[in-house]
Amino acid sequence: MQGLRITVTDGFNNPLLNPSEVGSPLLLDTSMALYEMRSIYDRSPNGNHLILNEIIIDGLGLACDGIVGHNAMTGISEPSAFTILVAINVPAAPQKTAQIFSSLAEAASPLSGCRLAITTTGILTASIGSSPSVTIKDCGGAIGGWTVFAISYSDAGIFCLRMNGDKYTAPVVGNRNYARRPMILGGGYVAPHDMGINGHIGLFSVYEGAFSESEMMTLIQKGKDAMKKGKGINIG
Repeated sequence: MQGLRITVTDGFNNPLLNPSEVGSPLLLDTSMALYEMRSIYDRSPNGNHLILNEIIIDGLGLACDGIVGHNAMTGISEPSAFTILVAINVPAAPQKTAQIFSSLAEAASPLSGCRLAITTTGILTASIGSSPSVTIKDCGGAIGGWTVFAISYSDAGIFCLRMNGDKYTAPVVGNRNYARRPMILGGGYVAPHDMGINGHIGLFSVYEGAFSESEMMTLIQKGKDAMKKGKGINIG
């Protein structure tokens, strides 16, 4: 007797295969990259898979260690306006300002590109390279547990929305200097912008365009849900 047998398996245990997954609610038409940090794979259609340099992805996400040269390359070239959604857990303030992501290509002003970092006092800080001086906005505390937030970078400046509804805004100082290099997660290119955070990035997604406050809050709620369903982590 001849026939066809179909076997359903959870996985093939082959790290070279990109596992099939159901669509993410975080995937939008404007998605440039979507990392739910269960693997190196970009879950958007754009194929910006992470290249890991001496760091790993564990059960909580991208495990950054705060060592210079340890990071994850995204290959993402920033558009003139973009929005990111981030979930992070950084237990303690760093000894030097530590990058969540960075595309800053220079060591000193005039800088080009953008970054998101945590200062030595545990404050979330966002920057846009601009002339004659860098555009910087502190956006509240960022250490001691999981937090999810959204932030946009554009010619208008920086807008950050925290999951508790707090808002932070800063206009671009002078003329904006656009990124010359792709985004790096958990690190950067040159000192003093090359050290990454010591903690986890549980979610990182990038969208073209500067989102509205309501669009950002919708993303934040979806991000919290994705963390709960994907990693069993309740945030907020």
